[in-house]
Amino acid sequence: MIAGPGTALLMDARVRHSPEAERIDTRGEPPVWRAKLPDGSAVWVASGYDAARRAMTDTGFAKPAVRGGERWTRYLGFTAPQVTDSIVRSMGNTDGDLHRSLRDLGASALTPERVRAAVDRADGTAEELLDTIAERGRADLVGEFAHPFGVRAITGLLGYPDDFVRRTLELRRWGPAPLFDPPGPPTASGTRPSGRP
Repeated sequence: MIAGPGTALLMDARVRHSPEAERIDTRGEPPVWRAKLPDGSAVWVASGYDAARRAMTDTGFAKPAVRGGERWTRYLGFTAPQVTDSIVRSMGNTDGDLHRSLRDLGASALTPERVRAAVDRADGTAEELLDTIAERGRADLVGEFAHPFGVRAITGLLGYPDDFVRRTLELRRWGPAPLFDPPGPPTASGTRPSGRP
């Protein structure tokens, strides 16, 4: 099945930098559909609960990026080889014993006590970020709230040092233009549609 007109935008880089992305509603789509990536290649998207659960548990839908072949190598090739290797070997891209061993590494950070403490820290982080935004009266909620909140909540839960958190907060600047910036030339003001130079 092919995604309808609204969901075709789901992977469009221009939409990811726009509040319009929040208005994309996939509820009317079938539980499994095709979407195009920014490089023009097509992927299957499982958005229905049953379909997603089956895709996560059926070994026919294995996750290792090496199964993606040359396309995935090119897609991840924007980073240094050791960074690419860590992306390819992450929990999100592995199955079986390797996935289990990676999951076990993080299990100690996810005890009920640590999660409760993380909730309190996350509340404080949210208040701090929102107070900063409120002082100015307007904000880019993705760049100034969602991104830093997610990074600080997760790195706090996992116990990463402040220097790592700072570098992770800068991660968006490390990404390749095709992933994080809309295509096309800069506008007359010298910025791309995303606001970046």
